[in-house]
Amino acid sequence: DFRQARWGMSKAQVVATESHKISTLPGGTVIGLTDSVDGRTMLISYEFVGDKLARAFYTLGEKYRDPSEYITVTRVIQAALSEKYGPGQQQTKWVNNLFQKDPSNWGTALSLGHVYLAASWQTDRTKIQQLTSGGGAAGTGGNINIFVNYTSIEYEGALAQKRAEERRKVY
Repeated sequence: DFRQARWGMSKAQVVATESHKISTLPGGTVIGLTDSVDGRTMLISYEFVGDKLARAFYTLGEKYRDPSEYITVTRVIQAALSEKYGPGQQQTKWVNNLFQKDPSNWGTALSLGHVYLAASWQTDRTKIQQLTSGGGAAGTGGNINIFVNYTSIEYEGALAQKRAEERRKVY
């Protein structure tokens, strides 16, 4: 379902599928590692509900000086996902259309949080969502993130319940 792991596996089973050192993140329900995926450094996280794998995701671990590079990388990732899962539903959402008609400044728009890029796919067991978003100082690229999120359809409800319980603890 995600790399060599299957939804519902225990933490110990997921750890056994990885050849890299895995760390447990604060809270204990997420484990993660860093690996190269398609030539890019990615942070890889596995999230569990009741010691059952329910969600996993890639986060781009690289930072680029030119914010337009994030758009290029996003398009490459979306194309790879479309090759694997078929045509996805792609969306470009403009929050502020200042640079919308000027593609040479879309990287700047992304870094300012004026636009986000998204795409989604679904298999019989998994929902896959890709998101590129930013916000911060123009031209820095420092606050732009690229994620690819894989969620088990079977454990989707349990994840929502877990999030609701976490919110109740905070407030």
